[in-house]
Amino acid sequence: MGEENDPSRCPIDEQEATRNAFTARLADLIEGRWPKSTPAQAKAADDTLNSAYKTALVHLASKDNLTTVKPDDARKAQRAWIAYRDAFIAFARAAAPGTPPEAVAARLSRDRVKDLTNLAS
Repeated sequence: MGEENDPSRCPIDEQEATRNAFTARLADLIEGRWPKSTPAQAKAADDTLNSAYKTALVHLASKDNLTTVKPDDARKAQRAWIAYRDAFIAFARAAAPGTPPEAVAARLSRDRVKDLTNLAS
């Protein structure tokens, strides 16, 4: 089982993992190691994100959902994530002008798909 799926991890570990991932993302951006993506790849990542989001909502509304997370919670979180994504893209334009916005959007979307897939499992 991957570390991000380990049910024995406590919330403090999750917060630290999130901070570490964010710090690594920033370093990749600033140091020019951000993965390249074409507009078509960014669109595909966005399509995958939308599909993962819908799947997560269906799961959260089902009787198979054994968590306290409900569809409205996921909707609120997704709206907050979209604001985060848009702000990170704006930051990336200033901090790393050579990095195309679609490359930033694609990577953030792929990372979010992992979160939503974990939520739906």
